Amino acid sequence: MIWLAIFYTLAIYKKKSPSVHARYMIAAVLTFIGPTFDRILFYLFDMPFILPGIPAEYASFFLIDLILCYLIIKDVRKEKNYMPVAFSLGIYILIQVLYFLVPKTELFSNLVNSLFS
Repeated sequence: MIWLAIFYTLAIYKKKSPSVHARYMIAAVLTFIGPTFDRILFYLFDMPFILPGIPAEYASFFLIDLILCYLIIKDVRKEKNYMPVAFSLGIYILIQVLYFLVPKTELFSNLVNSLFS
């Protein structure tokens, strides 16, 4: 939801610049790949892990990052403004790192324990 809110807000803010608006809307749409791809792996293929110890959601993170990298390369080759896509990739990677690191902190553990006890 955080990604969707960020990219949709940026897209609306930049609605007067069609190319920038479109790139932020693409980033917003990519937020739906994660849950969709995860459920396909979980329920259709019964794969909670892509490799031992690597949760299936990391595959969707990789797919989204790969798509954004492709779009950056495409924009650079066509000499278009690649900064909105690069910024989007940066936001995705930041939140992916937080997704990986935050649950391992004591503060997060205490928060979860207080909420569910």
